[in-house]
Amino acid sequence: MLYLPRYGDTRDPAQAQSATPVAIAGLHGATALALGTGYACAILSDDAVACWGNNGSGQLGDGTTETRETPTPVPGLRGGVALALAPAHACALRADRGVVCWGSNFHGAIGRGSSRKTYAAAPVAQIQDVIAIGAGHAHTCAVIDDGTVRCWGSNSHGALGDGSTIDRFEPTPVRGLVDAAALALGGATEVATERRLTGEFTCARRRDDTVSCWGDNHLGQLGDGTTTERQVPKRVSDLDGVAGIASGTGFTCARLKNATVRCWGDNQFGQLGDGTTIRRLRPTAVMDLADVVEIAARGLHACARTAEGRVLCWGANTRGELGDGTKESWRATPAPVALN
Repeated sequence: MLYLPRYGDTRDPAQAQSATPVAIAGLHGATALALGTGYACAILSDDAVACWGNNGSGQLGDGTTETRETPTPVPGLRGGVALALAPAHACALRADRGVVCWGSNFHGAIGRGSSRKTYAAAPVAQIQDVIAIGAGHAHTCAVIDDGTVRCWGSNSHGALGDGSTIDRFEPTPVRGLVDAAALALGGATEVATERRLTGEFTCARRRDDTVSCWGDNHLGQLGDGTTTERQVPKRVSDLDGVAGIASGTGFTCARLKNATVRCWGDNQFGQLGDGTTIRRLRPTAVMDLADVVEIAARGLHACARTAEGRVLCWGANTRGELGDGTKESWRATPAPVALN
């Protein structure tokens, strides 16, 4: 059974809240899941993709802007192997290693060569042999099988990594990066009462198990020990043996091969999990967390799954996003999710 905060069981998915996980109505056979802002999508066992929730920008990919209370198939999209969801646009990596995107095209985020939006899934131009994708607030990136990275969309803080601050409507190579394995993209939250003055940024896990980041850095989210904006990749300081990465709004976390987690950047709501609300310009250990096999971050909170199947979360919790049965304002250390 798949559980989420209340997306898919209410008439107003963007506003409903739950302090504990609830089942998603009508969703069966899901093999992968991704969250946007007020909406979600899943890859099903038959490789189809279904989405539900808010749809004002066509981010559900069903050709309309109608809110969907239950999972609705993305027409014409099969063979999905990975998803990347932003606040108002979404992308899928297909089994043929092509990428399709849909929804808002603000700053060219869906890679169609213009700023025209589309309510239906459409291929990203001039890109193939993709092995991983990521979506930020209004930019998107893809790892090619040769280890290079292509990005497109908003670039006002250098999040596309091409050495400029010019928006790109088509995939553009990231400078100096030839050994990427995975991506984590961050940007501003869409929750008005929790809006952070955070520009977009991008991080890549490299094949040597280090991490490089670029883009906005005024909250230390690039982890290089400074608050200097970077328009090309810069290695994260004092971080090796990385097995996975995840970025939220102004912060990033890395799962290490020793099954611990380190985070850096903004920490106003305890989203670094180090027991404080002190901003960190370099990676710092998440407290009381071991045997981690998977991490995720979204907005102003992060979660980890352990080898024994426990899920723990930390950070902002005013809407019950930590799933621990409370709506306390924040938690600075991991708290168990109340799974049934």
